[in-house]
Amino acid sequence: MRIPSLRHRPSRKFHPIRWAVAIHALALISIWHGRAWAQDADAGSGGEPSLLVVGMAAAILVLVAVIGLLALQLGKLRSSRGKRSAEDTRSGGDGAEPTSAETSKAEEQAQTIESSKKVIQDLLLNLSEMVNDLIEQQSSYSGRMEDHKAEIQKITTVAKLRETVKIIIRELDEIHAAGERYRDQLNEAHDKIQTQQELMDEIQTAAKIDFLTKIANRRAFDERLAEEFARGKRYDHPFALALLDIDHFKAINDKHGHVAGDKMLQLVAMRMEQQVRLTDFVARYGGEEFAILLPESSAEQALLVAQKVREAVKQAGLRHDQMTLRVTISAGVGEMNPKRDTPEMLTKRVDAALYRAKQSGRNRVEKAEPPPLFRGG
Repeated sequence: MRIPSLRHRPSRKFHPIRWAVAIHALALISIWHGRAWAQDADAGSGGEPSLLVVGMAAAILVLVAVIGLLALQLGKLRSSRGKRSAEDTRSGGDGAEPTSAETSKAEEQAQTIESSKKVIQDLLLNLSEMVNDLIEQQSSYSGRMEDHKAEIQKITTVAKLRETVKIIIRELDEIHAAGERYRDQLNEAHDKIQTQQELMDEIQTAAKIDFLTKIANRRAFDERLAEEFARGKRYDHPFALALLDIDHFKAINDKHGHVAGDKMLQLVAMRMEQQVRLTDFVARYGGEEFAILLPESSAEQALLVAQKVREAVKQAGLRHDQMTLRVTISAGVGEMNPKRDTPEMLTKRVDAALYRAKQSGRNRVEKAEPPPLFRGG
């Protein structure tokens, strides 16, 4: 059985998920054949190589699963880019042309996407060749073992039996050597997986999108915060900041698993976006913490928005394992003072308000204290 080589069909569109599924299926076939071999090879130490084949095939399954996740993450990024492009088209009725900075960012994201696709494609190609080789070798060894079983049944002399045993031992040594080679290849594939994960992290940072929640990431937030500060100081237009944190989120992961935790993060992000204005900026600040920038808004207005978000999250329910999971959030809000604030000072004040909300019983919103007055020299 041969997997169609990617090199032979350069004109066809590459589908990472389809390749992941194909390699996944071939690995399952390898495990099935290995188990059958283990049951049939009742003479000598035939069980050992079959377990080796099963182990290697299982390891390949794990690697393919990781690649499938990376391919899905890439698909999410491309889907997010398509949605943002559609939104830009709908909101572009005023005839505004994209700035050179926006064009440059779009080109940068496109380059990182293509780079990721190339790495995934090469990795899948290497794994497909490895699985092909593994299946061919296993099939060859299985065929030879069947021949030896037939020969053993026909043996009539001790000399002939010894000769057959020597042949089997020699072939088992070959199987062991092949197993060592496959282990080296799997270690190499593991290193490539790690490299690919690092690349995907770099792509996520460069794209300024949190892949899980599909909202802005921390880097995008930091850049937008600096822009709002510069605008506020120049035109004396304050803005507000809200920091929000899911209460007892660790308990969700510990009791219901990280899949439920990820779904809860997605649900909270969606509810947040539904409660803010189009001009507001929602980002995943880190872990289970989120941030909202509210241009041209006071602390009181941010307080109202945060209360709306808190109530929306409280009412939302996540269906998981035939039960409904619910969470609450705590938040701190504050207003930027153009004359006495810095981005770090504002963030610190709002974070302190969030801490007070946590200490006061959670599921509440607290307003930050005003910035301290500078002492005259």
